[in-house]
Amino acid sequence: MRPTQAGTTSTTGLSNARTGAEWNMDALRALRHTSATALAVIGTLSLLVAVRSEGQEQENVSYSSETCLPCTAAQQANWAAIRQSLLGVLGQDFTQPLLGSSHAEGKWFSFTPGKLPLCGTLSSAHYYGDNNDDDWAFNIVPAPLFAWMLQAAKDAHAMNISSGGTAIHAEIRPDYPFLPGAPFDVGTNSSVGRDVSSSLDSMCVYGPWVHDDGHTISGLIGRPEIHPAQLIWWRKIDPFRFLIGPTLVSDLVHIHLWVLQDNSSRFNWFLADNNWSEVPLGAQFDIPFEVDTAGWIFSYVIHQSYANQVVTASSPEARLDDDDGADHALLFNGVPVLEVRERQPDDDVGVRFVAVCRDSNTRKVRGYLELYTLVGTAAYGLPHMNLGGEALEITGGRYHDLLQPVSVAQRQRLTDAVMNGLAQRVGSLTHPPHPPQLASHRNVQVEIRRPHRVGSELVGDVTVVAANGAHRGQPKSPVATDAVLSRGRSISLELDSGPPIPIDLPKLAIVPVLASEIPVDTQPAPQAWGAFAGIARAGDPSSKPFASVIQAQRWIVRILPTYAPIEDDEPAGEEQTPVAEVLNRGITASASEREREMEKLFGTKQPFTVSWSFQATNLTTGRPTRVRDTERADSADVEVTYAGRFTKHELHVRFPSPAEGVYLVEAIGTVTDVYGMRGTFHQTIWSHYLTGPKDSLAAAVLNIALRMVGKTQNSLNPDVPRGVTGPSLRSPNDVLIEVARSRAIDAARDGRVTPDELEQLVTLVRAFESRR
Repeated sequence: MRPTQAGTTSTTGLSNARTGAEWNMDALRALRHTSATALAVIGTLSLLVAVRSEGQEQENVSYSSETCLPCTAAQQANWAAIRQSLLGVLGQDFTQPLLGSSHAEGKWFSFTPGKLPLCGTLSSAHYYGDNNDDDWAFNIVPAPLFAWMLQAAKDAHAMNISSGGTAIHAEIRPDYPFLPGAPFDVGTNSSVGRDVSSSLDSMCVYGPWVHDDGHTISGLIGRPEIHPAQLIWWRKIDPFRFLIGPTLVSDLVHIHLWVLQDNSSRFNWFLADNNWSEVPLGAQFDIPFEVDTAGWIFSYVIHQSYANQVVTASSPEARLDDDDGADHALLFNGVPVLEVRERQPDDDVGVRFVAVCRDSNTRKVRGYLELYTLVGTAAYGLPHMNLGGEALEITGGRYHDLLQPVSVAQRQRLTDAVMNGLAQRVGSLTHPPHPPQLASHRNVQVEIRRPHRVGSELVGDVTVVAANGAHRGQPKSPVATDAVLSRGRSISLELDSGPPIPIDLPKLAIVPVLASEIPVDTQPAPQAWGAFAGIARAGDPSSKPFASVIQAQRWIVRILPTYAPIEDDEPAGEEQTPVAEVLNRGITASASEREREMEKLFGTKQPFTVSWSFQATNLTTGRPTRVRDTERADSADVEVTYAGRFTKHELHVRFPSPAEGVYLVEAIGTVTDVYGMRGTFHQTIWSHYLTGPKDSLAAAVLNIALRMVGKTQNSLNPDVPRGVTGPSLRSPNDVLIEVARSRAIDAARDGRVTPDELEQLVTLVRAFESRR
């Protein structure tokens, strides 16, 4: 029991004001002709119009005209923004809102050090159920309040491929089963990348705002995403009014809150510097309310439609309510104006009323219903295998007694109902049947056995090693013998009972990745700063570089072919499938095992061929430079040679000597395997770069960029809103500053910053400053 700000707790004796026998019989007869959907709604409403049994006492939060302060302009602006642009909810992580590192697995790089919300129009939804990856993915066209996120990603040279460059991608891999009652028509089909229909127009997500470099090409960073989308919410507003006995209910809102642990192990790997998704995950949801102190009462009912590893009860802080019990009320001048009823099996949601204030010009009181829940445990004792999820359904509505004027005493008695039999049957329809659960790789685990080459194809036995849970019946294994694996296919899993389940083995592509890049024969080159700054458009060449300029006479670049499934018509470099895993294990096998694995999987020790094309330019003079192999190159040429265990997968580049400028070599390598799969690799190789310790190097290049717009890092103080108490939205200006800092950290991660990386940062800062 705890008072909120100026509010106090009070104990009120409540008696039974009315029984179910007094309900309007015409209204009850009308229920017989009401649709099942409407009955489900009315069943929830029956809780809204309930009255408490006589003599029961309840602690409530109480405000008066004196203790409830007027709302400030800043409070009203935040309240309105959350209500209008965030679908009436602000969700955030109260346990770990900041990321422990700037990247995850070297593929996901954060734009900001903290997690952010994103709301907008749901453009499309996908389910990637390839029996190894149960990702749910959403493409969200940002609402006007969040349009700056898409523009900032474009300014940062992100590859905006979602929905034609108009959407930001959101993705999560929850533990099985996915939350029931999802507004997505997925049935039991687990097709890879399959579009799923949705009844939603808009939705919100919350999580790390990242660029996924598993989706990238030369010169661009990866696709902008909210990943993992740990919190998801949406709402539906019911425009109808319902007559429930003597009570009129209106302004109905249905709010759905999901709290999800990501179970991919990508974002909480205990052996890496990455803890984006630690357990437990603490969710805080702030729901703005507005109540009329002289008219209607607003009531919320909380249901829990799904719970797995909800551990709120283990945290005294998270489970703390503003008052006692599972029913909560906010009183103003002694009159209840807002009620909240918890109807989940356990009283494991913290319920509080925060930032309560009054409108000086009206009789209305505003504030937030603040909910807390804690979800997740480490599976099998492994801190990187997270399990847990929760779905809360909240129905809210205004209600008013129509039969007679409502006195203060009567309004204080509007709580739980004593209903007759018919009304109880209506109430039993509160939870309609949930749709069937979706097939999941946690119930269908596929393994490829005896992979080998036959003719021009990779074949093997597709074996199901586990099928349980929602899929009753045991698999007939193997599912397929000597199945062709190199071209992608769908296989039907036959069970000894129940319908078959489709298993998709998607088409693969080669995704060459940079294994290493090593500068050789390096020396300080401070005299090159003028040309370097000119190429990067970094201002006056006579200004200080804040870092050391280095010249590399030679570079050694190694690429490694890897396999990835094709999703949305492009290779998804961050994903894996059973076939891709088999091939990648062979490629990365130890030296003693590699040749045997290559022979088995590809029928040869050298399954890859790499063809290269080059373009070189002296950017100081703007003139092209010839690129030749060792036998034909002279000292004025860029010389290339090849090496490596795979044909030409290691590239050696030597710049002209003596160097007469800053050189750029653009290299494109095309890797092809014996099955005809191919992939392309783009790499830029520079003769000069800036260097220094990572932290100081990032600060140095950011200072260079800021100098171009007349700023210093000390001048980038965040906007501090005044007069705000309670939930508030971050200023886009603050976030854009963090994006610039994060991009500087990304550029300096390898201890080197090239002219194109510095130019991108300068361009980014200029674009941000133009919109401040």
